Amino acid sequence: MRRLTTLLAAALVAGPQGKPRAPSQPGPDSVIAQLYRDFAWEAVLDVSSAPTQVLIDQPRPVLRRYFDDRLTALILQDRACAARTHGICRLDFDPLWASQDPDGAHGVKVQSPDSLNVVRVALRYTNGYEVALGYRMSRTKEGWRIADIDYASGPSLLTILSSKH
Repeated sequence: MRRLTTLLAAALVAGPQGKPRAPSQPGPDSVIAQLYRDFAWEAVLDVSSAPTQVLIDQPRPVLRRYFDDRLTALILQDRACAARTHGICRLDFDPLWASQDPDGAHGVKVQSPDSLNVVRVALRYTNGYEVALGYRMSRTKEGWRIADIDYASGPSLLTILSSKH
């Protein structure tokens, strides 16, 4: 009886194919929802009481939680350029909010990904203004990561950061 109980317990742990179950990775929309949970304070808290740096100023390991390697490298290059020149290089807005000033945002709606793994996000501002973003997601060995952000009002984040000027 004891042996049977041990075998049943092992079968339940191993799953139907007899292999250990891999922990499930969050889907692309879960990554984007977590991104906004982690950094929504940018829009809703007074900057003087901000708990940490804004997303774009985070160290490489934090950026890599959300962005693929290419986009992470481009963000870091732009940040190094801004530090070196003491000015704006390619990025002159907050990519998460598609705005230079995210104050006033009061709603974020994250939709399930479409067949191309694009997660749509609708941002609502207190003045009734709405902004739509399209997060192009790619599956990496670490899980889903942002490969690009499409903005309705202009070029994508990857295009902006890759441009020569």
